[in-house]
Amino acid sequence: SDTPTPEIPTGRIIAIALVLLLLFTASRSFFIVRPDQFVVVTKFGDPVDEKRESGIYFLIPFIEDPRYLDSRVRGWDDVAQNTNTAELKPIDFTAFARWVIDPSEGGPTRFYTAVGDDRRAHAGMDSIVTKRIQAAIREHRLASIVRDEGRSFDARASSDLEALFVDYPECKPKQNEEIRTMLSEYEKVAQERAQSATEDAGALRSEIVADILKSSNVILLRDFGIQIRDLHFKYLNYSPQVHAQITTKITKDRARDIARYNKLGNVCTGKIRQVKETQLGSIVGERDRTVRELGGEAVAQAIKIKAEAFNRDPG
Repeated sequence: SDTPTPEIPTGRIIAIALVLLLLFTASRSFFIVRPDQFVVVTKFGDPVDEKRESGIYFLIPFIEDPRYLDSRVRGWDDVAQNTNTAELKPIDFTAFARWVIDPSEGGPTRFYTAVGDDRRAHAGMDSIVTKRIQAAIREHRLASIVRDEGRSFDARASSDLEALFVDYPECKPKQNEEIRTMLSEYEKVAQERAQSATEDAGALRSEIVADILKSSNVILLRDFGIQIRDLHFKYLNYSPQVHAQITTKITKDRARDIARYNKLGNVCTGKIRQVKETQLGSIVGERDRTVRELGGEAVAQAIKIKAEAFNRDPG
């Protein structure tokens, strides 16, 4: 005969169910915030609190829920082509920003309410930061966008020219007035060009980027709870339409510098040749004088020997 299946008492089933329910309820009554997280606590979907410090926190189960947000630094890229500068010269660029959820009070809640995740956060940055980058490029000249230091090649070249004469004392500017005058003229032209370039260019790239960062953060912090830590141009290049013009200008500038080197080199070479000829003339003159002196001494010695020979008694 079949062995009857023992029946589990109903009370035991209820007790087990209650224990499981209590365990589940207990697991929903607290949450853990890691050091790399923020948590926004919601009540029926609406944010009511936020936790910005790591630790264990309690909440009302089934009514409140924790929404976890990443507090670490993330990256954002912005790519654009053929963006015109103030003088209508198109350039291509890739901007890179490192951003975080605003760690100050209310920042995580604003982020959760406004965007909620990285994808929507990047969309907001696209609309705000990209707009300001392109506006800044349109407001500034190409020289401001591409340069980050107030330096001039002409000034550097002038120093290089002076360094050429270290091994030639006769060509050093302190000893050669002609070369000193030429270098002085080059330096003057270099300063004028540098001043003109600075006036034409206006702000440096770092200053432009700092302004973009500042104005963008005002809106991102207020509306999205996002803070950009730093912003840079990761890639910046002339568009093909401009590249040929820039190459031609650089070629002309370098040809001018080569002409300066050649002119100074010719002056230095002439000075060295003049010194060589002077020294050679002195050496040849000294040689001829020595030869004449030795010749005279030889003739006198020969006459003396001959006279002594004639005056000697043959017996």
